[in-house]
Amino acid sequence: MKKTIIIGITIIIIIALIYTIIQINNNEKWQTINANDKFSFKLPPEIIKQEIQQTDSFVQQYIGRNMLVSFDYGWYSEPLIGKESEPEYFEEERQIDGKQAKIISYRTYQESSFGGYYLGASFRNIEEETIGQQTQTVHLTMGVSYANEEDESTALRIIESIDFP
Repeated sequence: MKKTIIIGITIIIIIALIYTIIQINNNEKWQTINANDKFSFKLPPEIIKQEIQQTDSFVQQYIGRNMLVSFDYGWYSEPLIGKESEPEYFEEERQIDGKQAKIISYRTYQESSFGGYYLGASFRNIEEETIGQQTQTVHLTMGVSYANEEDESTALRIIESIDFP
């Protein structure tokens, strides 16, 4: 009986170690995205860039099977306000790579392949930019829409991977 318990515990520990090793290896395979030397971030390898039309700022979008990642780096980047009435709304202030960020998450209940969850970060006053005679403050907003509640940790890891030069 004692021997069976010891063997069972040993098997559980081995499985846990294998799972941890797999997770570490998967994390190492994430791709680093350089956003025009303004900042960088990491994405799982299955998420790929999708071309979108830019208007007044630097915008990119990346799509995976259950996830959509986008950012807006510019003068008019979304400050993530007005979402407080969304279901399961959560907000916090957090430091990411030494810069203050507003982090929000909520359930969207939208019918889409990316599901009904959103997690976003808004960084205000990243830098000042002068174009012609006009100087404006530049902001960054990154958002992750995802299908399953289980994907929240991946979405948060993407946001937390933002790195400013």
